[in-house]
Amino acid sequence: MLSNSRNKIKKKAYAKINLYLDIKGRRHDGYHILETVMVPVSLADEIDIELSEDFSGIKIESSGDFECPCDESNTVFKAASIFLRESKSNTGIKIKIKKNIPVEAGLGGGSSDGACVLTGLNSLFSNLFSIEFLEQKAAEIGADVPFFIKSKPALCTGVGDIISEHLSIDKKYIVLVNPSKGLKTAEVYKNLNWGLTNRVKKNKRLLFKDCLEAKENLINDLEAVAEKMLPEITEIKNKLKLSGAEIAMVSGSGPTCYGLYSDKSARNKGYMHLLDLCPDSWKIYSADFV
Repeated sequence: MLSNSRNKIKKKAYAKINLYLDIKGRRHDGYHILETVMVPVSLADEIDIELSEDFSGIKIESSGDFECPCDESNTVFKAASIFLRESKSNTGIKIKIKKNIPVEAGLGGGSSDGACVLTGLNSLFSNLFSIEFLEQKAAEIGADVPFFIKSKPALCTGVGDIISEHLSIDKKYIVLVNPSKGLKTAEVYKNLNWGLTNRVKKNKRLLFKDCLEAKENLINDLEAVAEKMLPEITEIKNKLKLSGAEIAMVSGSGPTCYGLYSDKSARNKGYMHLLDLCPDSWKIYSADFV
């Protein structure tokens, strides 16, 4: 029987930004080999997980600012299915998602949701599985899902699924700007042209110490591709710089861009400035490194 005091849990699924994204090549199966530094940020979806013996299977409800599917295509459904399979449990699972992270945005919202369900269920099952095991299972859901199991700044390699090194990065203050349009990751990679990427690589190790001091090392090989597909990205980056951001970049495959600011006061002023500069349809978020 389930304990009434331990049959539900509420968790946050944090978004991420990419401080550095270097496309190394392409595997024979079509997946791209990359090296990236990912950092979780405070913008987050809210996930409620409840176990029940009154039904079997998985039920999903969604609310919030953005729509997401509530069927087998959702990463949280895939995560719950994997957990039930590995735990050999027939317990019913009800999941409520409040979507605060834009979708198809380069912020990893769906991947974070899936990882959040894996770790949440593991807590409800008295930590049945190790973190390492959860990371292995997370890779079955998507390439960047393992990162969100610990959700700590990390250097990720392979197709993004290998966490090579957890990093100590000073807290930074950011603003995220999304044009309320999505870019499908697969389409961005499909349009990748090596001539559009920044092939002159700097010493990215510097950014592990201070990403602002090493801003010339912060590159994203998908940025030029995303800008070509959605020219509004260039406008967003320009407005971020006008607001005082020391760095303005695309996160992941876009189209969300982030601005990094020297301190909290500069970020807050930049955020207010962007509310005046940007069209009402754009989504603007003030956030911190987690």
